[in-house]
Amino acid sequence: MLLSLMVFLCHLSNSNQGWITPKKDGHTKYSFKDKFWIRTETLTGSYDQVIFILCTNTGGIITFIQWRYSDWGYDIASCTSGYYTLKFTTAPPAVVNKTWEITPTGTSLNIKCNGEEVLHFVYNNTHDSDCTTKVKNKTPGKVKFYGGDNATKKFTVEQPPCNKATEKFKLVVGKPSIEVSNGASSYEMFGDNVTLTCTSELDTTNHSTASYKWMLGTTELNITGREYTLPNSDSSNAGNYTCAVTVDFVDSEFSDPVSITATEKPRKAEDAEEHHGKDVAVAASTNIELHILVQVLILIFK
Repeated sequence: MLLSLMVFLCHLSNSNQGWITPKKDGHTKYSFKDKFWIRTETLTGSYDQVIFILCTNTGGIITFIQWRYSDWGYDIASCTSGYYTLKFTTAPPAVVNKTWEITPTGTSLNIKCNGEEVLHFVYNNTHDSDCTTKVKNKTPGKVKFYGGDNATKKFTVEQPPCNKATEKFKLVVGKPSIEVSNGASSYEMFGDNVTLTCTSELDTTNHSTASYKWMLGTTELNITGREYTLPNSDSSNAGNYTCAVTVDFVDSEFSDPVSITATEKPRKAEDAEEHHGKDVAVAASTNIELHILVQVLILIFK
């Protein structure tokens, strides 16, 4: 069974309608009605962060919102004491462009990432009294971006096409297969190397989190790379090889086994001739010694 991760496919490169590059000077304000969207292209696990300021329609500051990519910790000024964690059902793909939908109201803050809700913060539920006095019941209508925001690339108040439910798809790490160099099914002991390559339906070249698992029979090998070159020093490396790949925290099933056998390296022609010459020399030496022994025995018993 293929394991999959639900994500949303955003054809952002094909449609930039409504997207602008926001100024991050802490002064320029952008109006919105009920919600707005930002687009980021930052790698999961990096030290980049999103920071913006929610303001009233008249420009008064309500609160600062911040989240970071290193651990998905978020902070809402006056409402959180320290960092809390955005709640992903499944860890987001590391390098997929992310579209964030922010819906702030006078009672709560709702954030979605690629269509999945990761935060629903109700101001009444906090134990911080400043949240209910400074943030609650103040309706946001403007947003401005702070200079420390190095993750936000684009901003829009128009619903992007990629947020439509019809654009959902499954990111599937397909069952991999093993390719053998030169199509070999065996290797020569002390001969040429044989390289095995684990390949999947999903192109993993752009996925920084791709890792691999290799098995020889029921034994897991200490190999995490896409390729594995068999040591050919002896026959212990022969057997059935399988591999699996993990991309963006999604595991594939194991490949079908590939059987690799070990064969003794054949002697070269010159080696065979040399060996034959040694055999002839040994035989001749043995005949001479036998002839001498017979002559001695004849002399003794005369």
